[in-house]
Parts: sequence; structure tokens; C-alpha cells
Amino acid sequence: MSKHIGVVLRARNEEENIGETVFSLKNQTKNLEIIVVNDGSVDKTGEIVRQLGCLVIELPDRGYNAVGRPELANVINVGFRSFHKIRPEYVLCVDADHSLPKDYVELLLKEMKNDEQLVVASGYILGEPYNSDMPRDSGRIYLWRFLEEIGFLPNQWGWGAYPLFKALSMGYRSQCFQHIRSSVKRRTSTSNKKMYFLGKSMMSLGYWWLYALGRCTINKSLWMLLGYFSRVEKHEKELRIFVKKWQKDNFIRKVLRILKHLGRK
Repeated sequence: MSKHIGVVLRARNEEENIGETVFSLKNQTKNLEIIVVNDGSVDKTGEIVRQLGCLVIELPDRGYNAVGRPELANVINVGFRSFHKIRPEYVLCVDADHSLPKDYVELLLKEMKNDEQLVVASGYILGEPYNSDMPRDSGRIYLWRFLEEIGFLPNQWGWGAYPLFKALSMGYRSQCFQHIRSSVKRRTSTSNKKMYFLGKSMMSLGYWWLYALGRCTINKSLWMLLGYFSRVEKHEKELRIFVKKWQKDNFIRKVLRILKHLGRK
């Protein structure tokens, strides 16, 4: 297995942010091979990263931003496939507005090398929601062997959570480490469109209806609920069964913990 560590840096019209992100990658305590997938930018994004010495893959402008959509999986897969000859040991995925501390990759690799079952991991993004089982999309490191095993990312709704649930269903682990911290220029949006897309992703992955309803209620979003009940292409049946069971088991454990806590009072 190659000892290379690859980076897929996805970018669309990021001339104001991408320089800082590239510098944070080049300053890592681990040597990285950076590939920028320039997703149809019409500004100076491509020019800037070339001047910084990055390898750039140019994609045509589709006319809209693919954030939250299945098309973004294909953008990232283009970056993954560019590593097919060297087959790196690990690959980091990062957005163009994400600045990483210099020991970010080193600390995550230390955690992954100490746990053979840990195949997907990320640090915590300041100000964002935290779930220890669900690594963030940006700043996520994959074991390359695992990516090859699952055939990279599916071009479907829910592609971001797919590798996490797939890893769990295969007996592997994924984890977000709260003590490994970084920051982004743009906080995750909660627009109606974003909530609708999340609802479609939940339906595609087979989320348990009670779990989905809970998320819609917490987010106070009718759009998320509408997305959940929309017609979407669904992932394989075995994975959807696993997701539903995993969510039910987690729900039962939380209820039992609450009841146990109340019983002590």
C-alpha cells in the first residue's frame, strides 16, 4: 500500500477563500498531494491554485452550484479517481473555505492508525453541530482501501452520509473527534432549499420515520418533511434496513438512559 496521503479540494468560485485553505494544507505536518477539482468556476479560482503549485482538474460550468445535490458526489469522485495510479493510503476531502490547523491530518491519522476498524474520520468544525458517529463532510479522511471497497461515492441523495452508514454496516467505524478542531468561513446554512435536500437524503437512505420526524421537529422545518416524503432514488435495500435498525437501537438506548437517570432522582 502506498504511503501517500491525497487531498481532494473541491472549489467553485472561491477566489476569496481558497488561498488560505491551500496554505493550511501545505503547512500540515504531514506531506500531502493536493488535487483541486475546479467545479466550473468563472472567477480566478483556477489561476490562484495553479500559482500555488496545485494540480488542477477543470470541470465545465453546469450553471449552478451543486452543494447539497447528488452532482457533488461526482465532483469529488473525479478527484478520487485521479489517485488511481498511486493509490494513496488515505485521502482527505476538504472545502475551499476550510482552514485546518497544521497538525490536523497528523492527529487524525494517529487516531485511525490506532484503530484498524476506523475507516472514516474528521475533526470538529467550530460552531457546527457535533455527532461523534458522523464525521463532517469537509475535513473528512477516508482509508483509501475502504473507498475502493465501496466504489467511491454514489451519485444519489444522501451521498455524504452513505459512506458512514456503509462503514458501520460492514463492521467498520466512523468518528468525529471533538478535540481536533478547525474553522470554516461559511457556517452550514439552514435555508429551505438545504432542509428540503436533507429530507430527500433521509428518505433515500431509509431513515426511520420517527427519527426523521424528530429531525424535522428539531429543525422546525416543514421543507425537510416535504423532502423526506418526496420521490427519490433509494439506496440498496440492505443498507436502508441497517440504517433504520441502527436508528431504532440508538433511540432505545437514549430512552433507557433517560429513564435510568430519572430513576436516580
